[in-house]
Amino acid sequence: MRNVSCSALLLSFLCLPLLGAPALEVQQWWYGAVYWVGGAPEQAESYLNTMANLARYAVAVWEIPVPRRMGAPQPVEAPDLSQAQTLLNLFPPGIVIPGPQSGLWWGLPPLQLGDLAVPPLILIIFPTLEEFQEELGSFEAAAGFSLPPHGCPQELAWLSPWLARLLAQLDAPVLFLSLEAEFSHLSARAFFHRTLAHELRHWGFWLWCQLEGIEFEELPPLWLEGLVEFSLLPRQAQRLPPTTLYPAAAYWARE
Repeated sequence: MRNVSCSALLLSFLCLPLLGAPALEVQQWWYGAVYWVGGAPEQAESYLNTMANLARYAVAVWEIPVPRRMGAPQPVEAPDLSQAQTLLNLFPPGIVIPGPQSGLWWGLPPLQLGDLAVPPLILIIFPTLEEFQEELGSFEAAAGFSLPPHGCPQELAWLSPWLARLLAQLDAPVLFLSLEAEFSHLSARAFFHRTLAHELRHWGFWLWCQLEGIEFEELPPLWLEGLVEFSLLPRQAQRLPPTTLYPAAAYWARE
């Protein structure tokens, strides 16, 4: 894939379709869409380029092809998600998401992964870790990777109502991130880069599982975290396939 600036693909609007939600700005990017909670930052294009570059690297680590979009996003006006899906008639696993204003929806085509079609990737990005934790109802999480259906009833009950409604309409993998943390020893940019790299590795490994016919959700969470952290070690693990990393990752997780 050519390293083209995300600005050539970028569409950005104020998105206020969810009652009680903070201002959301939605942007399209290489692999799906990004919801900026509270509006996009001043350096949004720079962040999008970083996200695209790290996404490509996060996939390449698992020695699989980088996914590519199977067409352009399609806007449609409809009173609700169900009717928008009917009007767009997207080939699964393409998805329909809330667009830039109430009653406007975006149809996102699938991603081509080798011979497979997989759903696009959605990012929900908060301005600070503290706001992220408050809206998520968890003060332990620093970021997250979620697959549909997103969360059990108990977990959904902890979320802010607007966030629970948004997730209910996203039939695709979702990354939760924040741009900075008030009490982190890292700079804002380094904090975002570190958490983004970690969560994108989860996505990359999920893609690997799709190609291998492995049920990602059935793998032990502790093992998954160890595998991802081990894969982030510079030079030592970046070219090793998951099957080779298994023993080391299991040990890493126990430690």
